[in-house]
Amino acid sequence: PASGCPPLSINFPPVLGATAYNWNFGDGGTSVSANPVHTFTNISASNVTYTVTLIASNAFSCVDTVYGFPVVFAKPTAGFTLSPVSGCSPLNVNYTNQSNLNVNNNWSFGDGGTSSAIDPTRTYACPGSYYVTLLATASNGCTSYTGQAVTVSGDPAPDFSYTATGTTVNFTDLSV
Repeated sequence: PASGCPPLSINFPPVLGATAYNWNFGDGGTSVSANPVHTFTNISASNVTYTVTLIASNAFSCVDTVYGFPVVFAKPTAGFTLSPVSGCSPLNVNYTNQSNLNVNNNWSFGDGGTSSAIDPTRTYACPGSYYVTLLATASNGCTSYTGQAVTVSGDPAPDFSYTATGTTVNFTDLSV
């Protein structure tokens, strides 16, 4: 491909009639292979265009140079905070989206619920541990994914039993 999301892996084809290859991928990587595969990265907040240079020669020592310009798109970074991270049911959790370069947000709350809001709120009615995920998508189609756990405790169930013998009473805690 001429462009794509990082990591962008490109398979460079051999040149008809060439017998020697000298590739420079513009990111410090080189190769002398006829058909190299190279992976480009981009950790910046904008698209990066690399200049790929191929110097090829044939059996008659003729040399030619060709250039290519693959574009590696900026990748969003998914991130969020939540408050609180644990508590008793029903637990109302507020999510704060801290992603960058995202135009779409796909939340999955771990209990079957979903949202596309930027900063959603979710109420968990049942005790349990829920893994919340966020898929952030940039305008160029690149995605980033992250997740965190929420722990919801049930209400305590106080209970006891007792036995009385004369003036002595023995209590047994049966609380959950």
